[in-house]
Amino acid sequence: MVSTCRSFPTSKRSGSGCGATASSAGGPAHIRSIRAVFPDVAFCPTGGVDARNVPDYLAAGAAFVGIGGRLVDEALIAAGDRAAVQRAAEEALGVMRT
Repeated sequence: MVSTCRSFPTSKRSGSGCGATASSAGGPAHIRSIRAVFPDVAFCPTGGVDARNVPDYLAAGAAFVGIGGRLVDEALIAAGDRAAVQRAAEEALGVMRT
């Protein structure tokens, strides 16, 4: 697994073929651009990914995504709002099931 475009050729030679990339700066267009150069690499965008934009990343060529801080608002967790946390998780899962 690699995290920078500079590392992809080395990763490919070693047989990894998987790249995690922070996508918050470029979004799905960034994934589409680097897939054009590295079509054999399975990309996992992280950073800036949320339940609403997952389909855009998948359509741009991401093999899978990583949702971290945008999965659930930390204030909801701190407030103990279990119902809101559960709704957020169900929303993310719903996107994945479609």
